[in-house]
Amino acid sequence: SDHAPVRSITLDAEMDGLDGRFPVPDLNQGDPVLCISVRVSNEVPDQDKQLVGDVLFSWGLTSDIGVSHMMCYYQRRNEAQIDEIAKGLNSPQAKMLRCGASRIKKGTYAYWTPNDERVMLRQFRDFIIHIARPFVITGYNVNNFDFPYLFKRASRLGMGQEFDCFGWIKGQRTKVRQKIFSSKAFGSRVNHELNMPGRVMVDALHLIQRNFKQRSYSLNGSLARHMGTDAEGKPNYVKADVPHEMIGFLWNHSPDSRARVAYYCHYDVVLSRMIYDKLYLYLDNIELAGAAGVPVKYIIERGIQIRVLSLILRKAKVYLLLAPVASEDKNNVEEDQYKGATVIDPITGFYVDPIFTLDFTSLYPTIMIAHNFCYCTWINPEDQNVKLLTDQM
Repeated sequence: SDHAPVRSITLDAEMDGLDGRFPVPDLNQGDPVLCISVRVSNEVPDQDKQLVGDVLFSWGLTSDIGVSHMMCYYQRRNEAQIDEIAKGLNSPQAKMLRCGASRIKKGTYAYWTPNDERVMLRQFRDFIIHIARPFVITGYNVNNFDFPYLFKRASRLGMGQEFDCFGWIKGQRTKVRQKIFSSKAFGSRVNHELNMPGRVMVDALHLIQRNFKQRSYSLNGSLARHMGTDAEGKPNYVKADVPHEMIGFLWNHSPDSRARVAYYCHYDVVLSRMIYDKLYLYLDNIELAGAAGVPVKYIIERGIQIRVLSLILRKAKVYLLLAPVASEDKNNVEEDQYKGATVIDPITGFYVDPIFTLDFTSLYPTIMIAHNFCYCTWINPEDQNVKLLTDQM
């Protein structure tokens, strides 16, 4: 079905792990956020108006990072020269030009360079709330790393209450809580759940982990799996990778090295958005939400049972039936316990010869389909002549 245009943003942030360690937002003075890259798009697939613009937020020693630095590590040039460079690039950044901070339009590149980390975080938040105003926020692992880090960092800088109001309801703070997602269909994993009223968090990593089996769930692994490879088997797209222990050194070394970090941050956004669009992560889920009759947030963050329950309630409504409500008092709820399958512990060790693991996928449904019978009604041939009593039937 047709959908109205929906504004979405894709983001990524880079942090300075002091002394080469992995960044920690609130240890002692904490590790600062160096830059945040944002791509603003409309959810109108296969149309020219899909890309709205790109924005880079940075602070400190970044006043000499120009657009030409971001695009090809050249020294700062005038707008005509930057435009000429852009024409020679066969990449999503080819049409990005510098623009003012007051508006975002198609094919433009805006960037802020305040001299204080607090100012940068404040401008990022104001941009999200007052300028971009997205309905969908996406990225690669934004739920478990980028946003929790930004919130903790803002709190460490003493601006937590000011910073973390990202929803549409004015003054209502965004809550981040750790949640153990467990589903028979999707397995178990620990995720962070962000409550932003009026906005939907679509973490590409979370959905790929849930729906695809891959050797690696890194961004490069997902690019190789979903964006294809060339004739030699090499991925068509690869990150402009920068080791996390080198980010701080490169940021403080020179304009060219800072531009490399900024480009790395921005290109991660470009690649994340490519996967997001290729897999139709938002459109597939919103269509499924409409079919199941639940909010799209439930499709992304919850399991199968809520969808089945919604369909049962929808059908029951036709017959003027209501479903019973389970007691919320867990102390008085008696749950039927059943014994599951026997699991034999593996014999651990190093094996030179290959070890094969055999499993019977969908045991009961496969038997029913293969032999056209149900195990619960099948009778052994030797028992066919046995006459059952009425209460045994």
